[in-house]
Amino acid sequence: MISRKAIREALPKLERLSIPCATTTSAIDRIPNNSPIYVGRTGTWGGQRAANLILGQADLVISVGAQLDLQQTGFNPEKFCPQAELVKIFPSETELSMNGPKAHLTIPCNPDIFLYEIFKLVEWSDAIGWIKYKNELLTAFPALEKENLTESEFINSFTFIHNLSLACEQSDILALCSSGGTFTGSLQVSEIKPNQTATTSAAYASMGYGLATAIGAAFACPGNRVIATEGDGGFVQNMQELSLLRKHNLNIKLFIFENAGYASIRATQKKFFNGAYLGCDAHTGLAFPNWDYLFKAYDIPVEHLNKGCETVTYLKKALNAFEGPQAFIVKVDPDQNNWPAVSTKLCSNGHLKSAPLYSMLPEVPKPLLNKYGKYLPND
Repeated sequence: MISRKAIREALPKLERLSIPCATTTSAIDRIPNNSPIYVGRTGTWGGQRAANLILGQADLVISVGAQLDLQQTGFNPEKFCPQAELVKIFPSETELSMNGPKAHLTIPCNPDIFLYEIFKLVEWSDAIGWIKYKNELLTAFPALEKENLTESEFINSFTFIHNLSLACEQSDILALCSSGGTFTGSLQVSEIKPNQTATTSAAYASMGYGLATAIGAAFACPGNRVIATEGDGGFVQNMQELSLLRKHNLNIKLFIFENAGYASIRATQKKFFNGAYLGCDAHTGLAFPNWDYLFKAYDIPVEHLNKGCETVTYLKKALNAFEGPQAFIVKVDPDQNNWPAVSTKLCSNGHLKSAPLYSMLPEVPKPLLNKYGKYLPND
């Protein structure tokens, strides 16, 4: 993966050349949202529709420091960037030789060194108006998808995460969990400011990672406030670490999304097992603590957030109330939609078959796809 230092030094050069850049969902803080070359975040979980559509229509893709594993290629590596010549730059020859998208050229090289050296050679002219086209796609397919914005008595998790990122300061570190709907939603809609740090690990996909990475960030950067997000199911895997927050008075603002269980497991059981639920909520074997009693035991203030508390103004005020550890319980819909998603079907032979990254559900209306998918392959 490219280091933050290398990409931040290279970004002005990339912007001068107008080279469009996407990030993987593990590196969302490498390109800020307001950069003119920002394409979005590609991938399966947390990947953005516009970014995946742009990737599917590119004629040249240079992958710098990305492993291009199954999460990044959508379990369908043959259709990862079907129109493009793919160049892979990665420090490990072993990784470059592994199964994955077929590359036209592989270069075993430190990604940072490659980035420094390439500017001595590279020239690019946007002859066909690719930047204009990618901007049209980003406008037509915003990260905050309308299908996720259903009205209910609960806080909408996507709106909340988006507004929380807007309420943050540039110096705030976003410590994101690595599994579940809170994880994918944070990757999909968080607005990253220039030089802001966001940390996650899609590779681990470990429940409880959110609190752990928040503690690590707080010790690594003691002068920065840490904004941590985690689902209730993931949080209880690691809740004993609250003792560190109190003992060291870590300036961590912890947002726990209460969706009554393991929402992603529940969704899988609904989709592939006809709703034969097991161990995914209170009705099927899970138990959760009384949040007020739990945080009182660690002498950490806790606030319950309900509908109406998701505005940027409210969240700014809540974040700035005082310094030190604080918890917020965010009441979200247990059945919240999580779109877009790559379609995966269970075949009669028991195998799973995934659609290409650029073909996400819900399907794009035909007229819109004809306009913004004109370079896609004719499947």
